[in-house]
Parts: sequence; C-alpha cells; structure tokens
Amino acid sequence: MRKIAFLIIVITSFQIHSQTFEFGPHVLMSSSFIATDLEYDEQTSGSGIQVGLFGRLLTDKRLYFQAEINYDSKSATVSNIDETQVTDYNLKLRAIDSNILLGFKITDFDFGRFHLFAGPGLSSIIKDEVNINGTEYSKADIVKRSWDIHAGLGLDISILSFALRYQRTLTDLNNNPDHSLRLNTVLIGVGIKLL
Repeated sequence: MRKIAFLIIVITSFQIHSQTFEFGPHVLMSSSFIATDLEYDEQTSGSGIQVGLFGRLLTDKRLYFQAEINYDSKSATVSNIDETQVTDYNLKLRAIDSNILLGFKITDFDFGRFHLFAGPGLSSIIKDEVNINGTEYSKADIVKRSWDIHAGLGLDISILSFALRYQRTLTDLNNNPDHSLRLNTVLIGVGIKLL
C-alpha cells in the first residue's frame, strides 16, 4: 500500500511541475533464465507477464524520467539428466516491482519518438515456489526483496509505447550462502498513454 501511495505522490508531483506528463497502463511478456553456480545439464526459459502502470515526465531537452509499479510473474527451469531420468527444477516467482528509469530521447518524429532507458528496480516477492518434477519443494529459501537493473529501448507511436528491455537481478535470491541464484529476463511489451 505504501508503494502505491508513493507512486501516486510521484505522479502528482510530475503533473504539477512538468510541461509534459504521460501516464497509463502497460503489459510486458517476459522470458527468464536462471543464473546460478549450481551445476545443471540444460536450461529452459520460463514465460511470464508484468502488468502495471507507468508515469513519465518529459523534460524540455532529451531526458525523461519514468516511474512504474508492476505485478510480476515469472519462472525458469533447469534440468539434470542421467542415464535413467530427467530431473526438472522449476522456480516460480510472483512479485510487486517498483522501478525508476532514466530515459534519453534519440529522435522525435511527427507522431512519436525513439528512446533508450535504464534504471534500478525493487522487487518485493509475494510468492515463491520451487518444484522438482512438478512437486513443490518445501525447503525453498528465497529472499523477499531484491534489487534489479533495467535497460532497454522504446518506440512511441501516437498513444502506444512499445518497449524491449532487459532485467537483471542484482541481489542473490538464495538465502543459502553456499549457492547463488539470480534471474536474467528479456521483456517485450506495450503501454497506452492515457494522458
């Protein structure tokens, strides 16, 4: 609730002090990979989705600032293969993400713009699940908050805002100090500018 109140305050502040402000919903489809020091034979990317709101403050120059709050659902699978069977380890995460991005407009044209962006994000994990061959593993020990870094490019056409971005988890998600666990995620999505 505090994150939503913070986002509303940020958006209101942007509206008061900016010449150009954009706001609206967006949805991003994701594909995630596990980065770990554990040994495994193969990896399968997991699909996911992010749904949320963005607010964007455009300055008179080429810079802009974007605040986001998203519901994030993602997963990834690694597998060990021996002579008799395949063992799949599947990680599923549900989180509320709060992101602050700095953007740079490369070019403007009559009905839109092309831009680059990057910035930090904070993920508050609300549900985590590790499945081994489809059965939940009760001893999973995932941290509840993690920092991410985002980078990508965007194309705005009229009221639509398309984005291709990369998200990397900076925090070790595994509370067990013996092994590290992070996620690398590629996302593609579209937003609608209501303001």
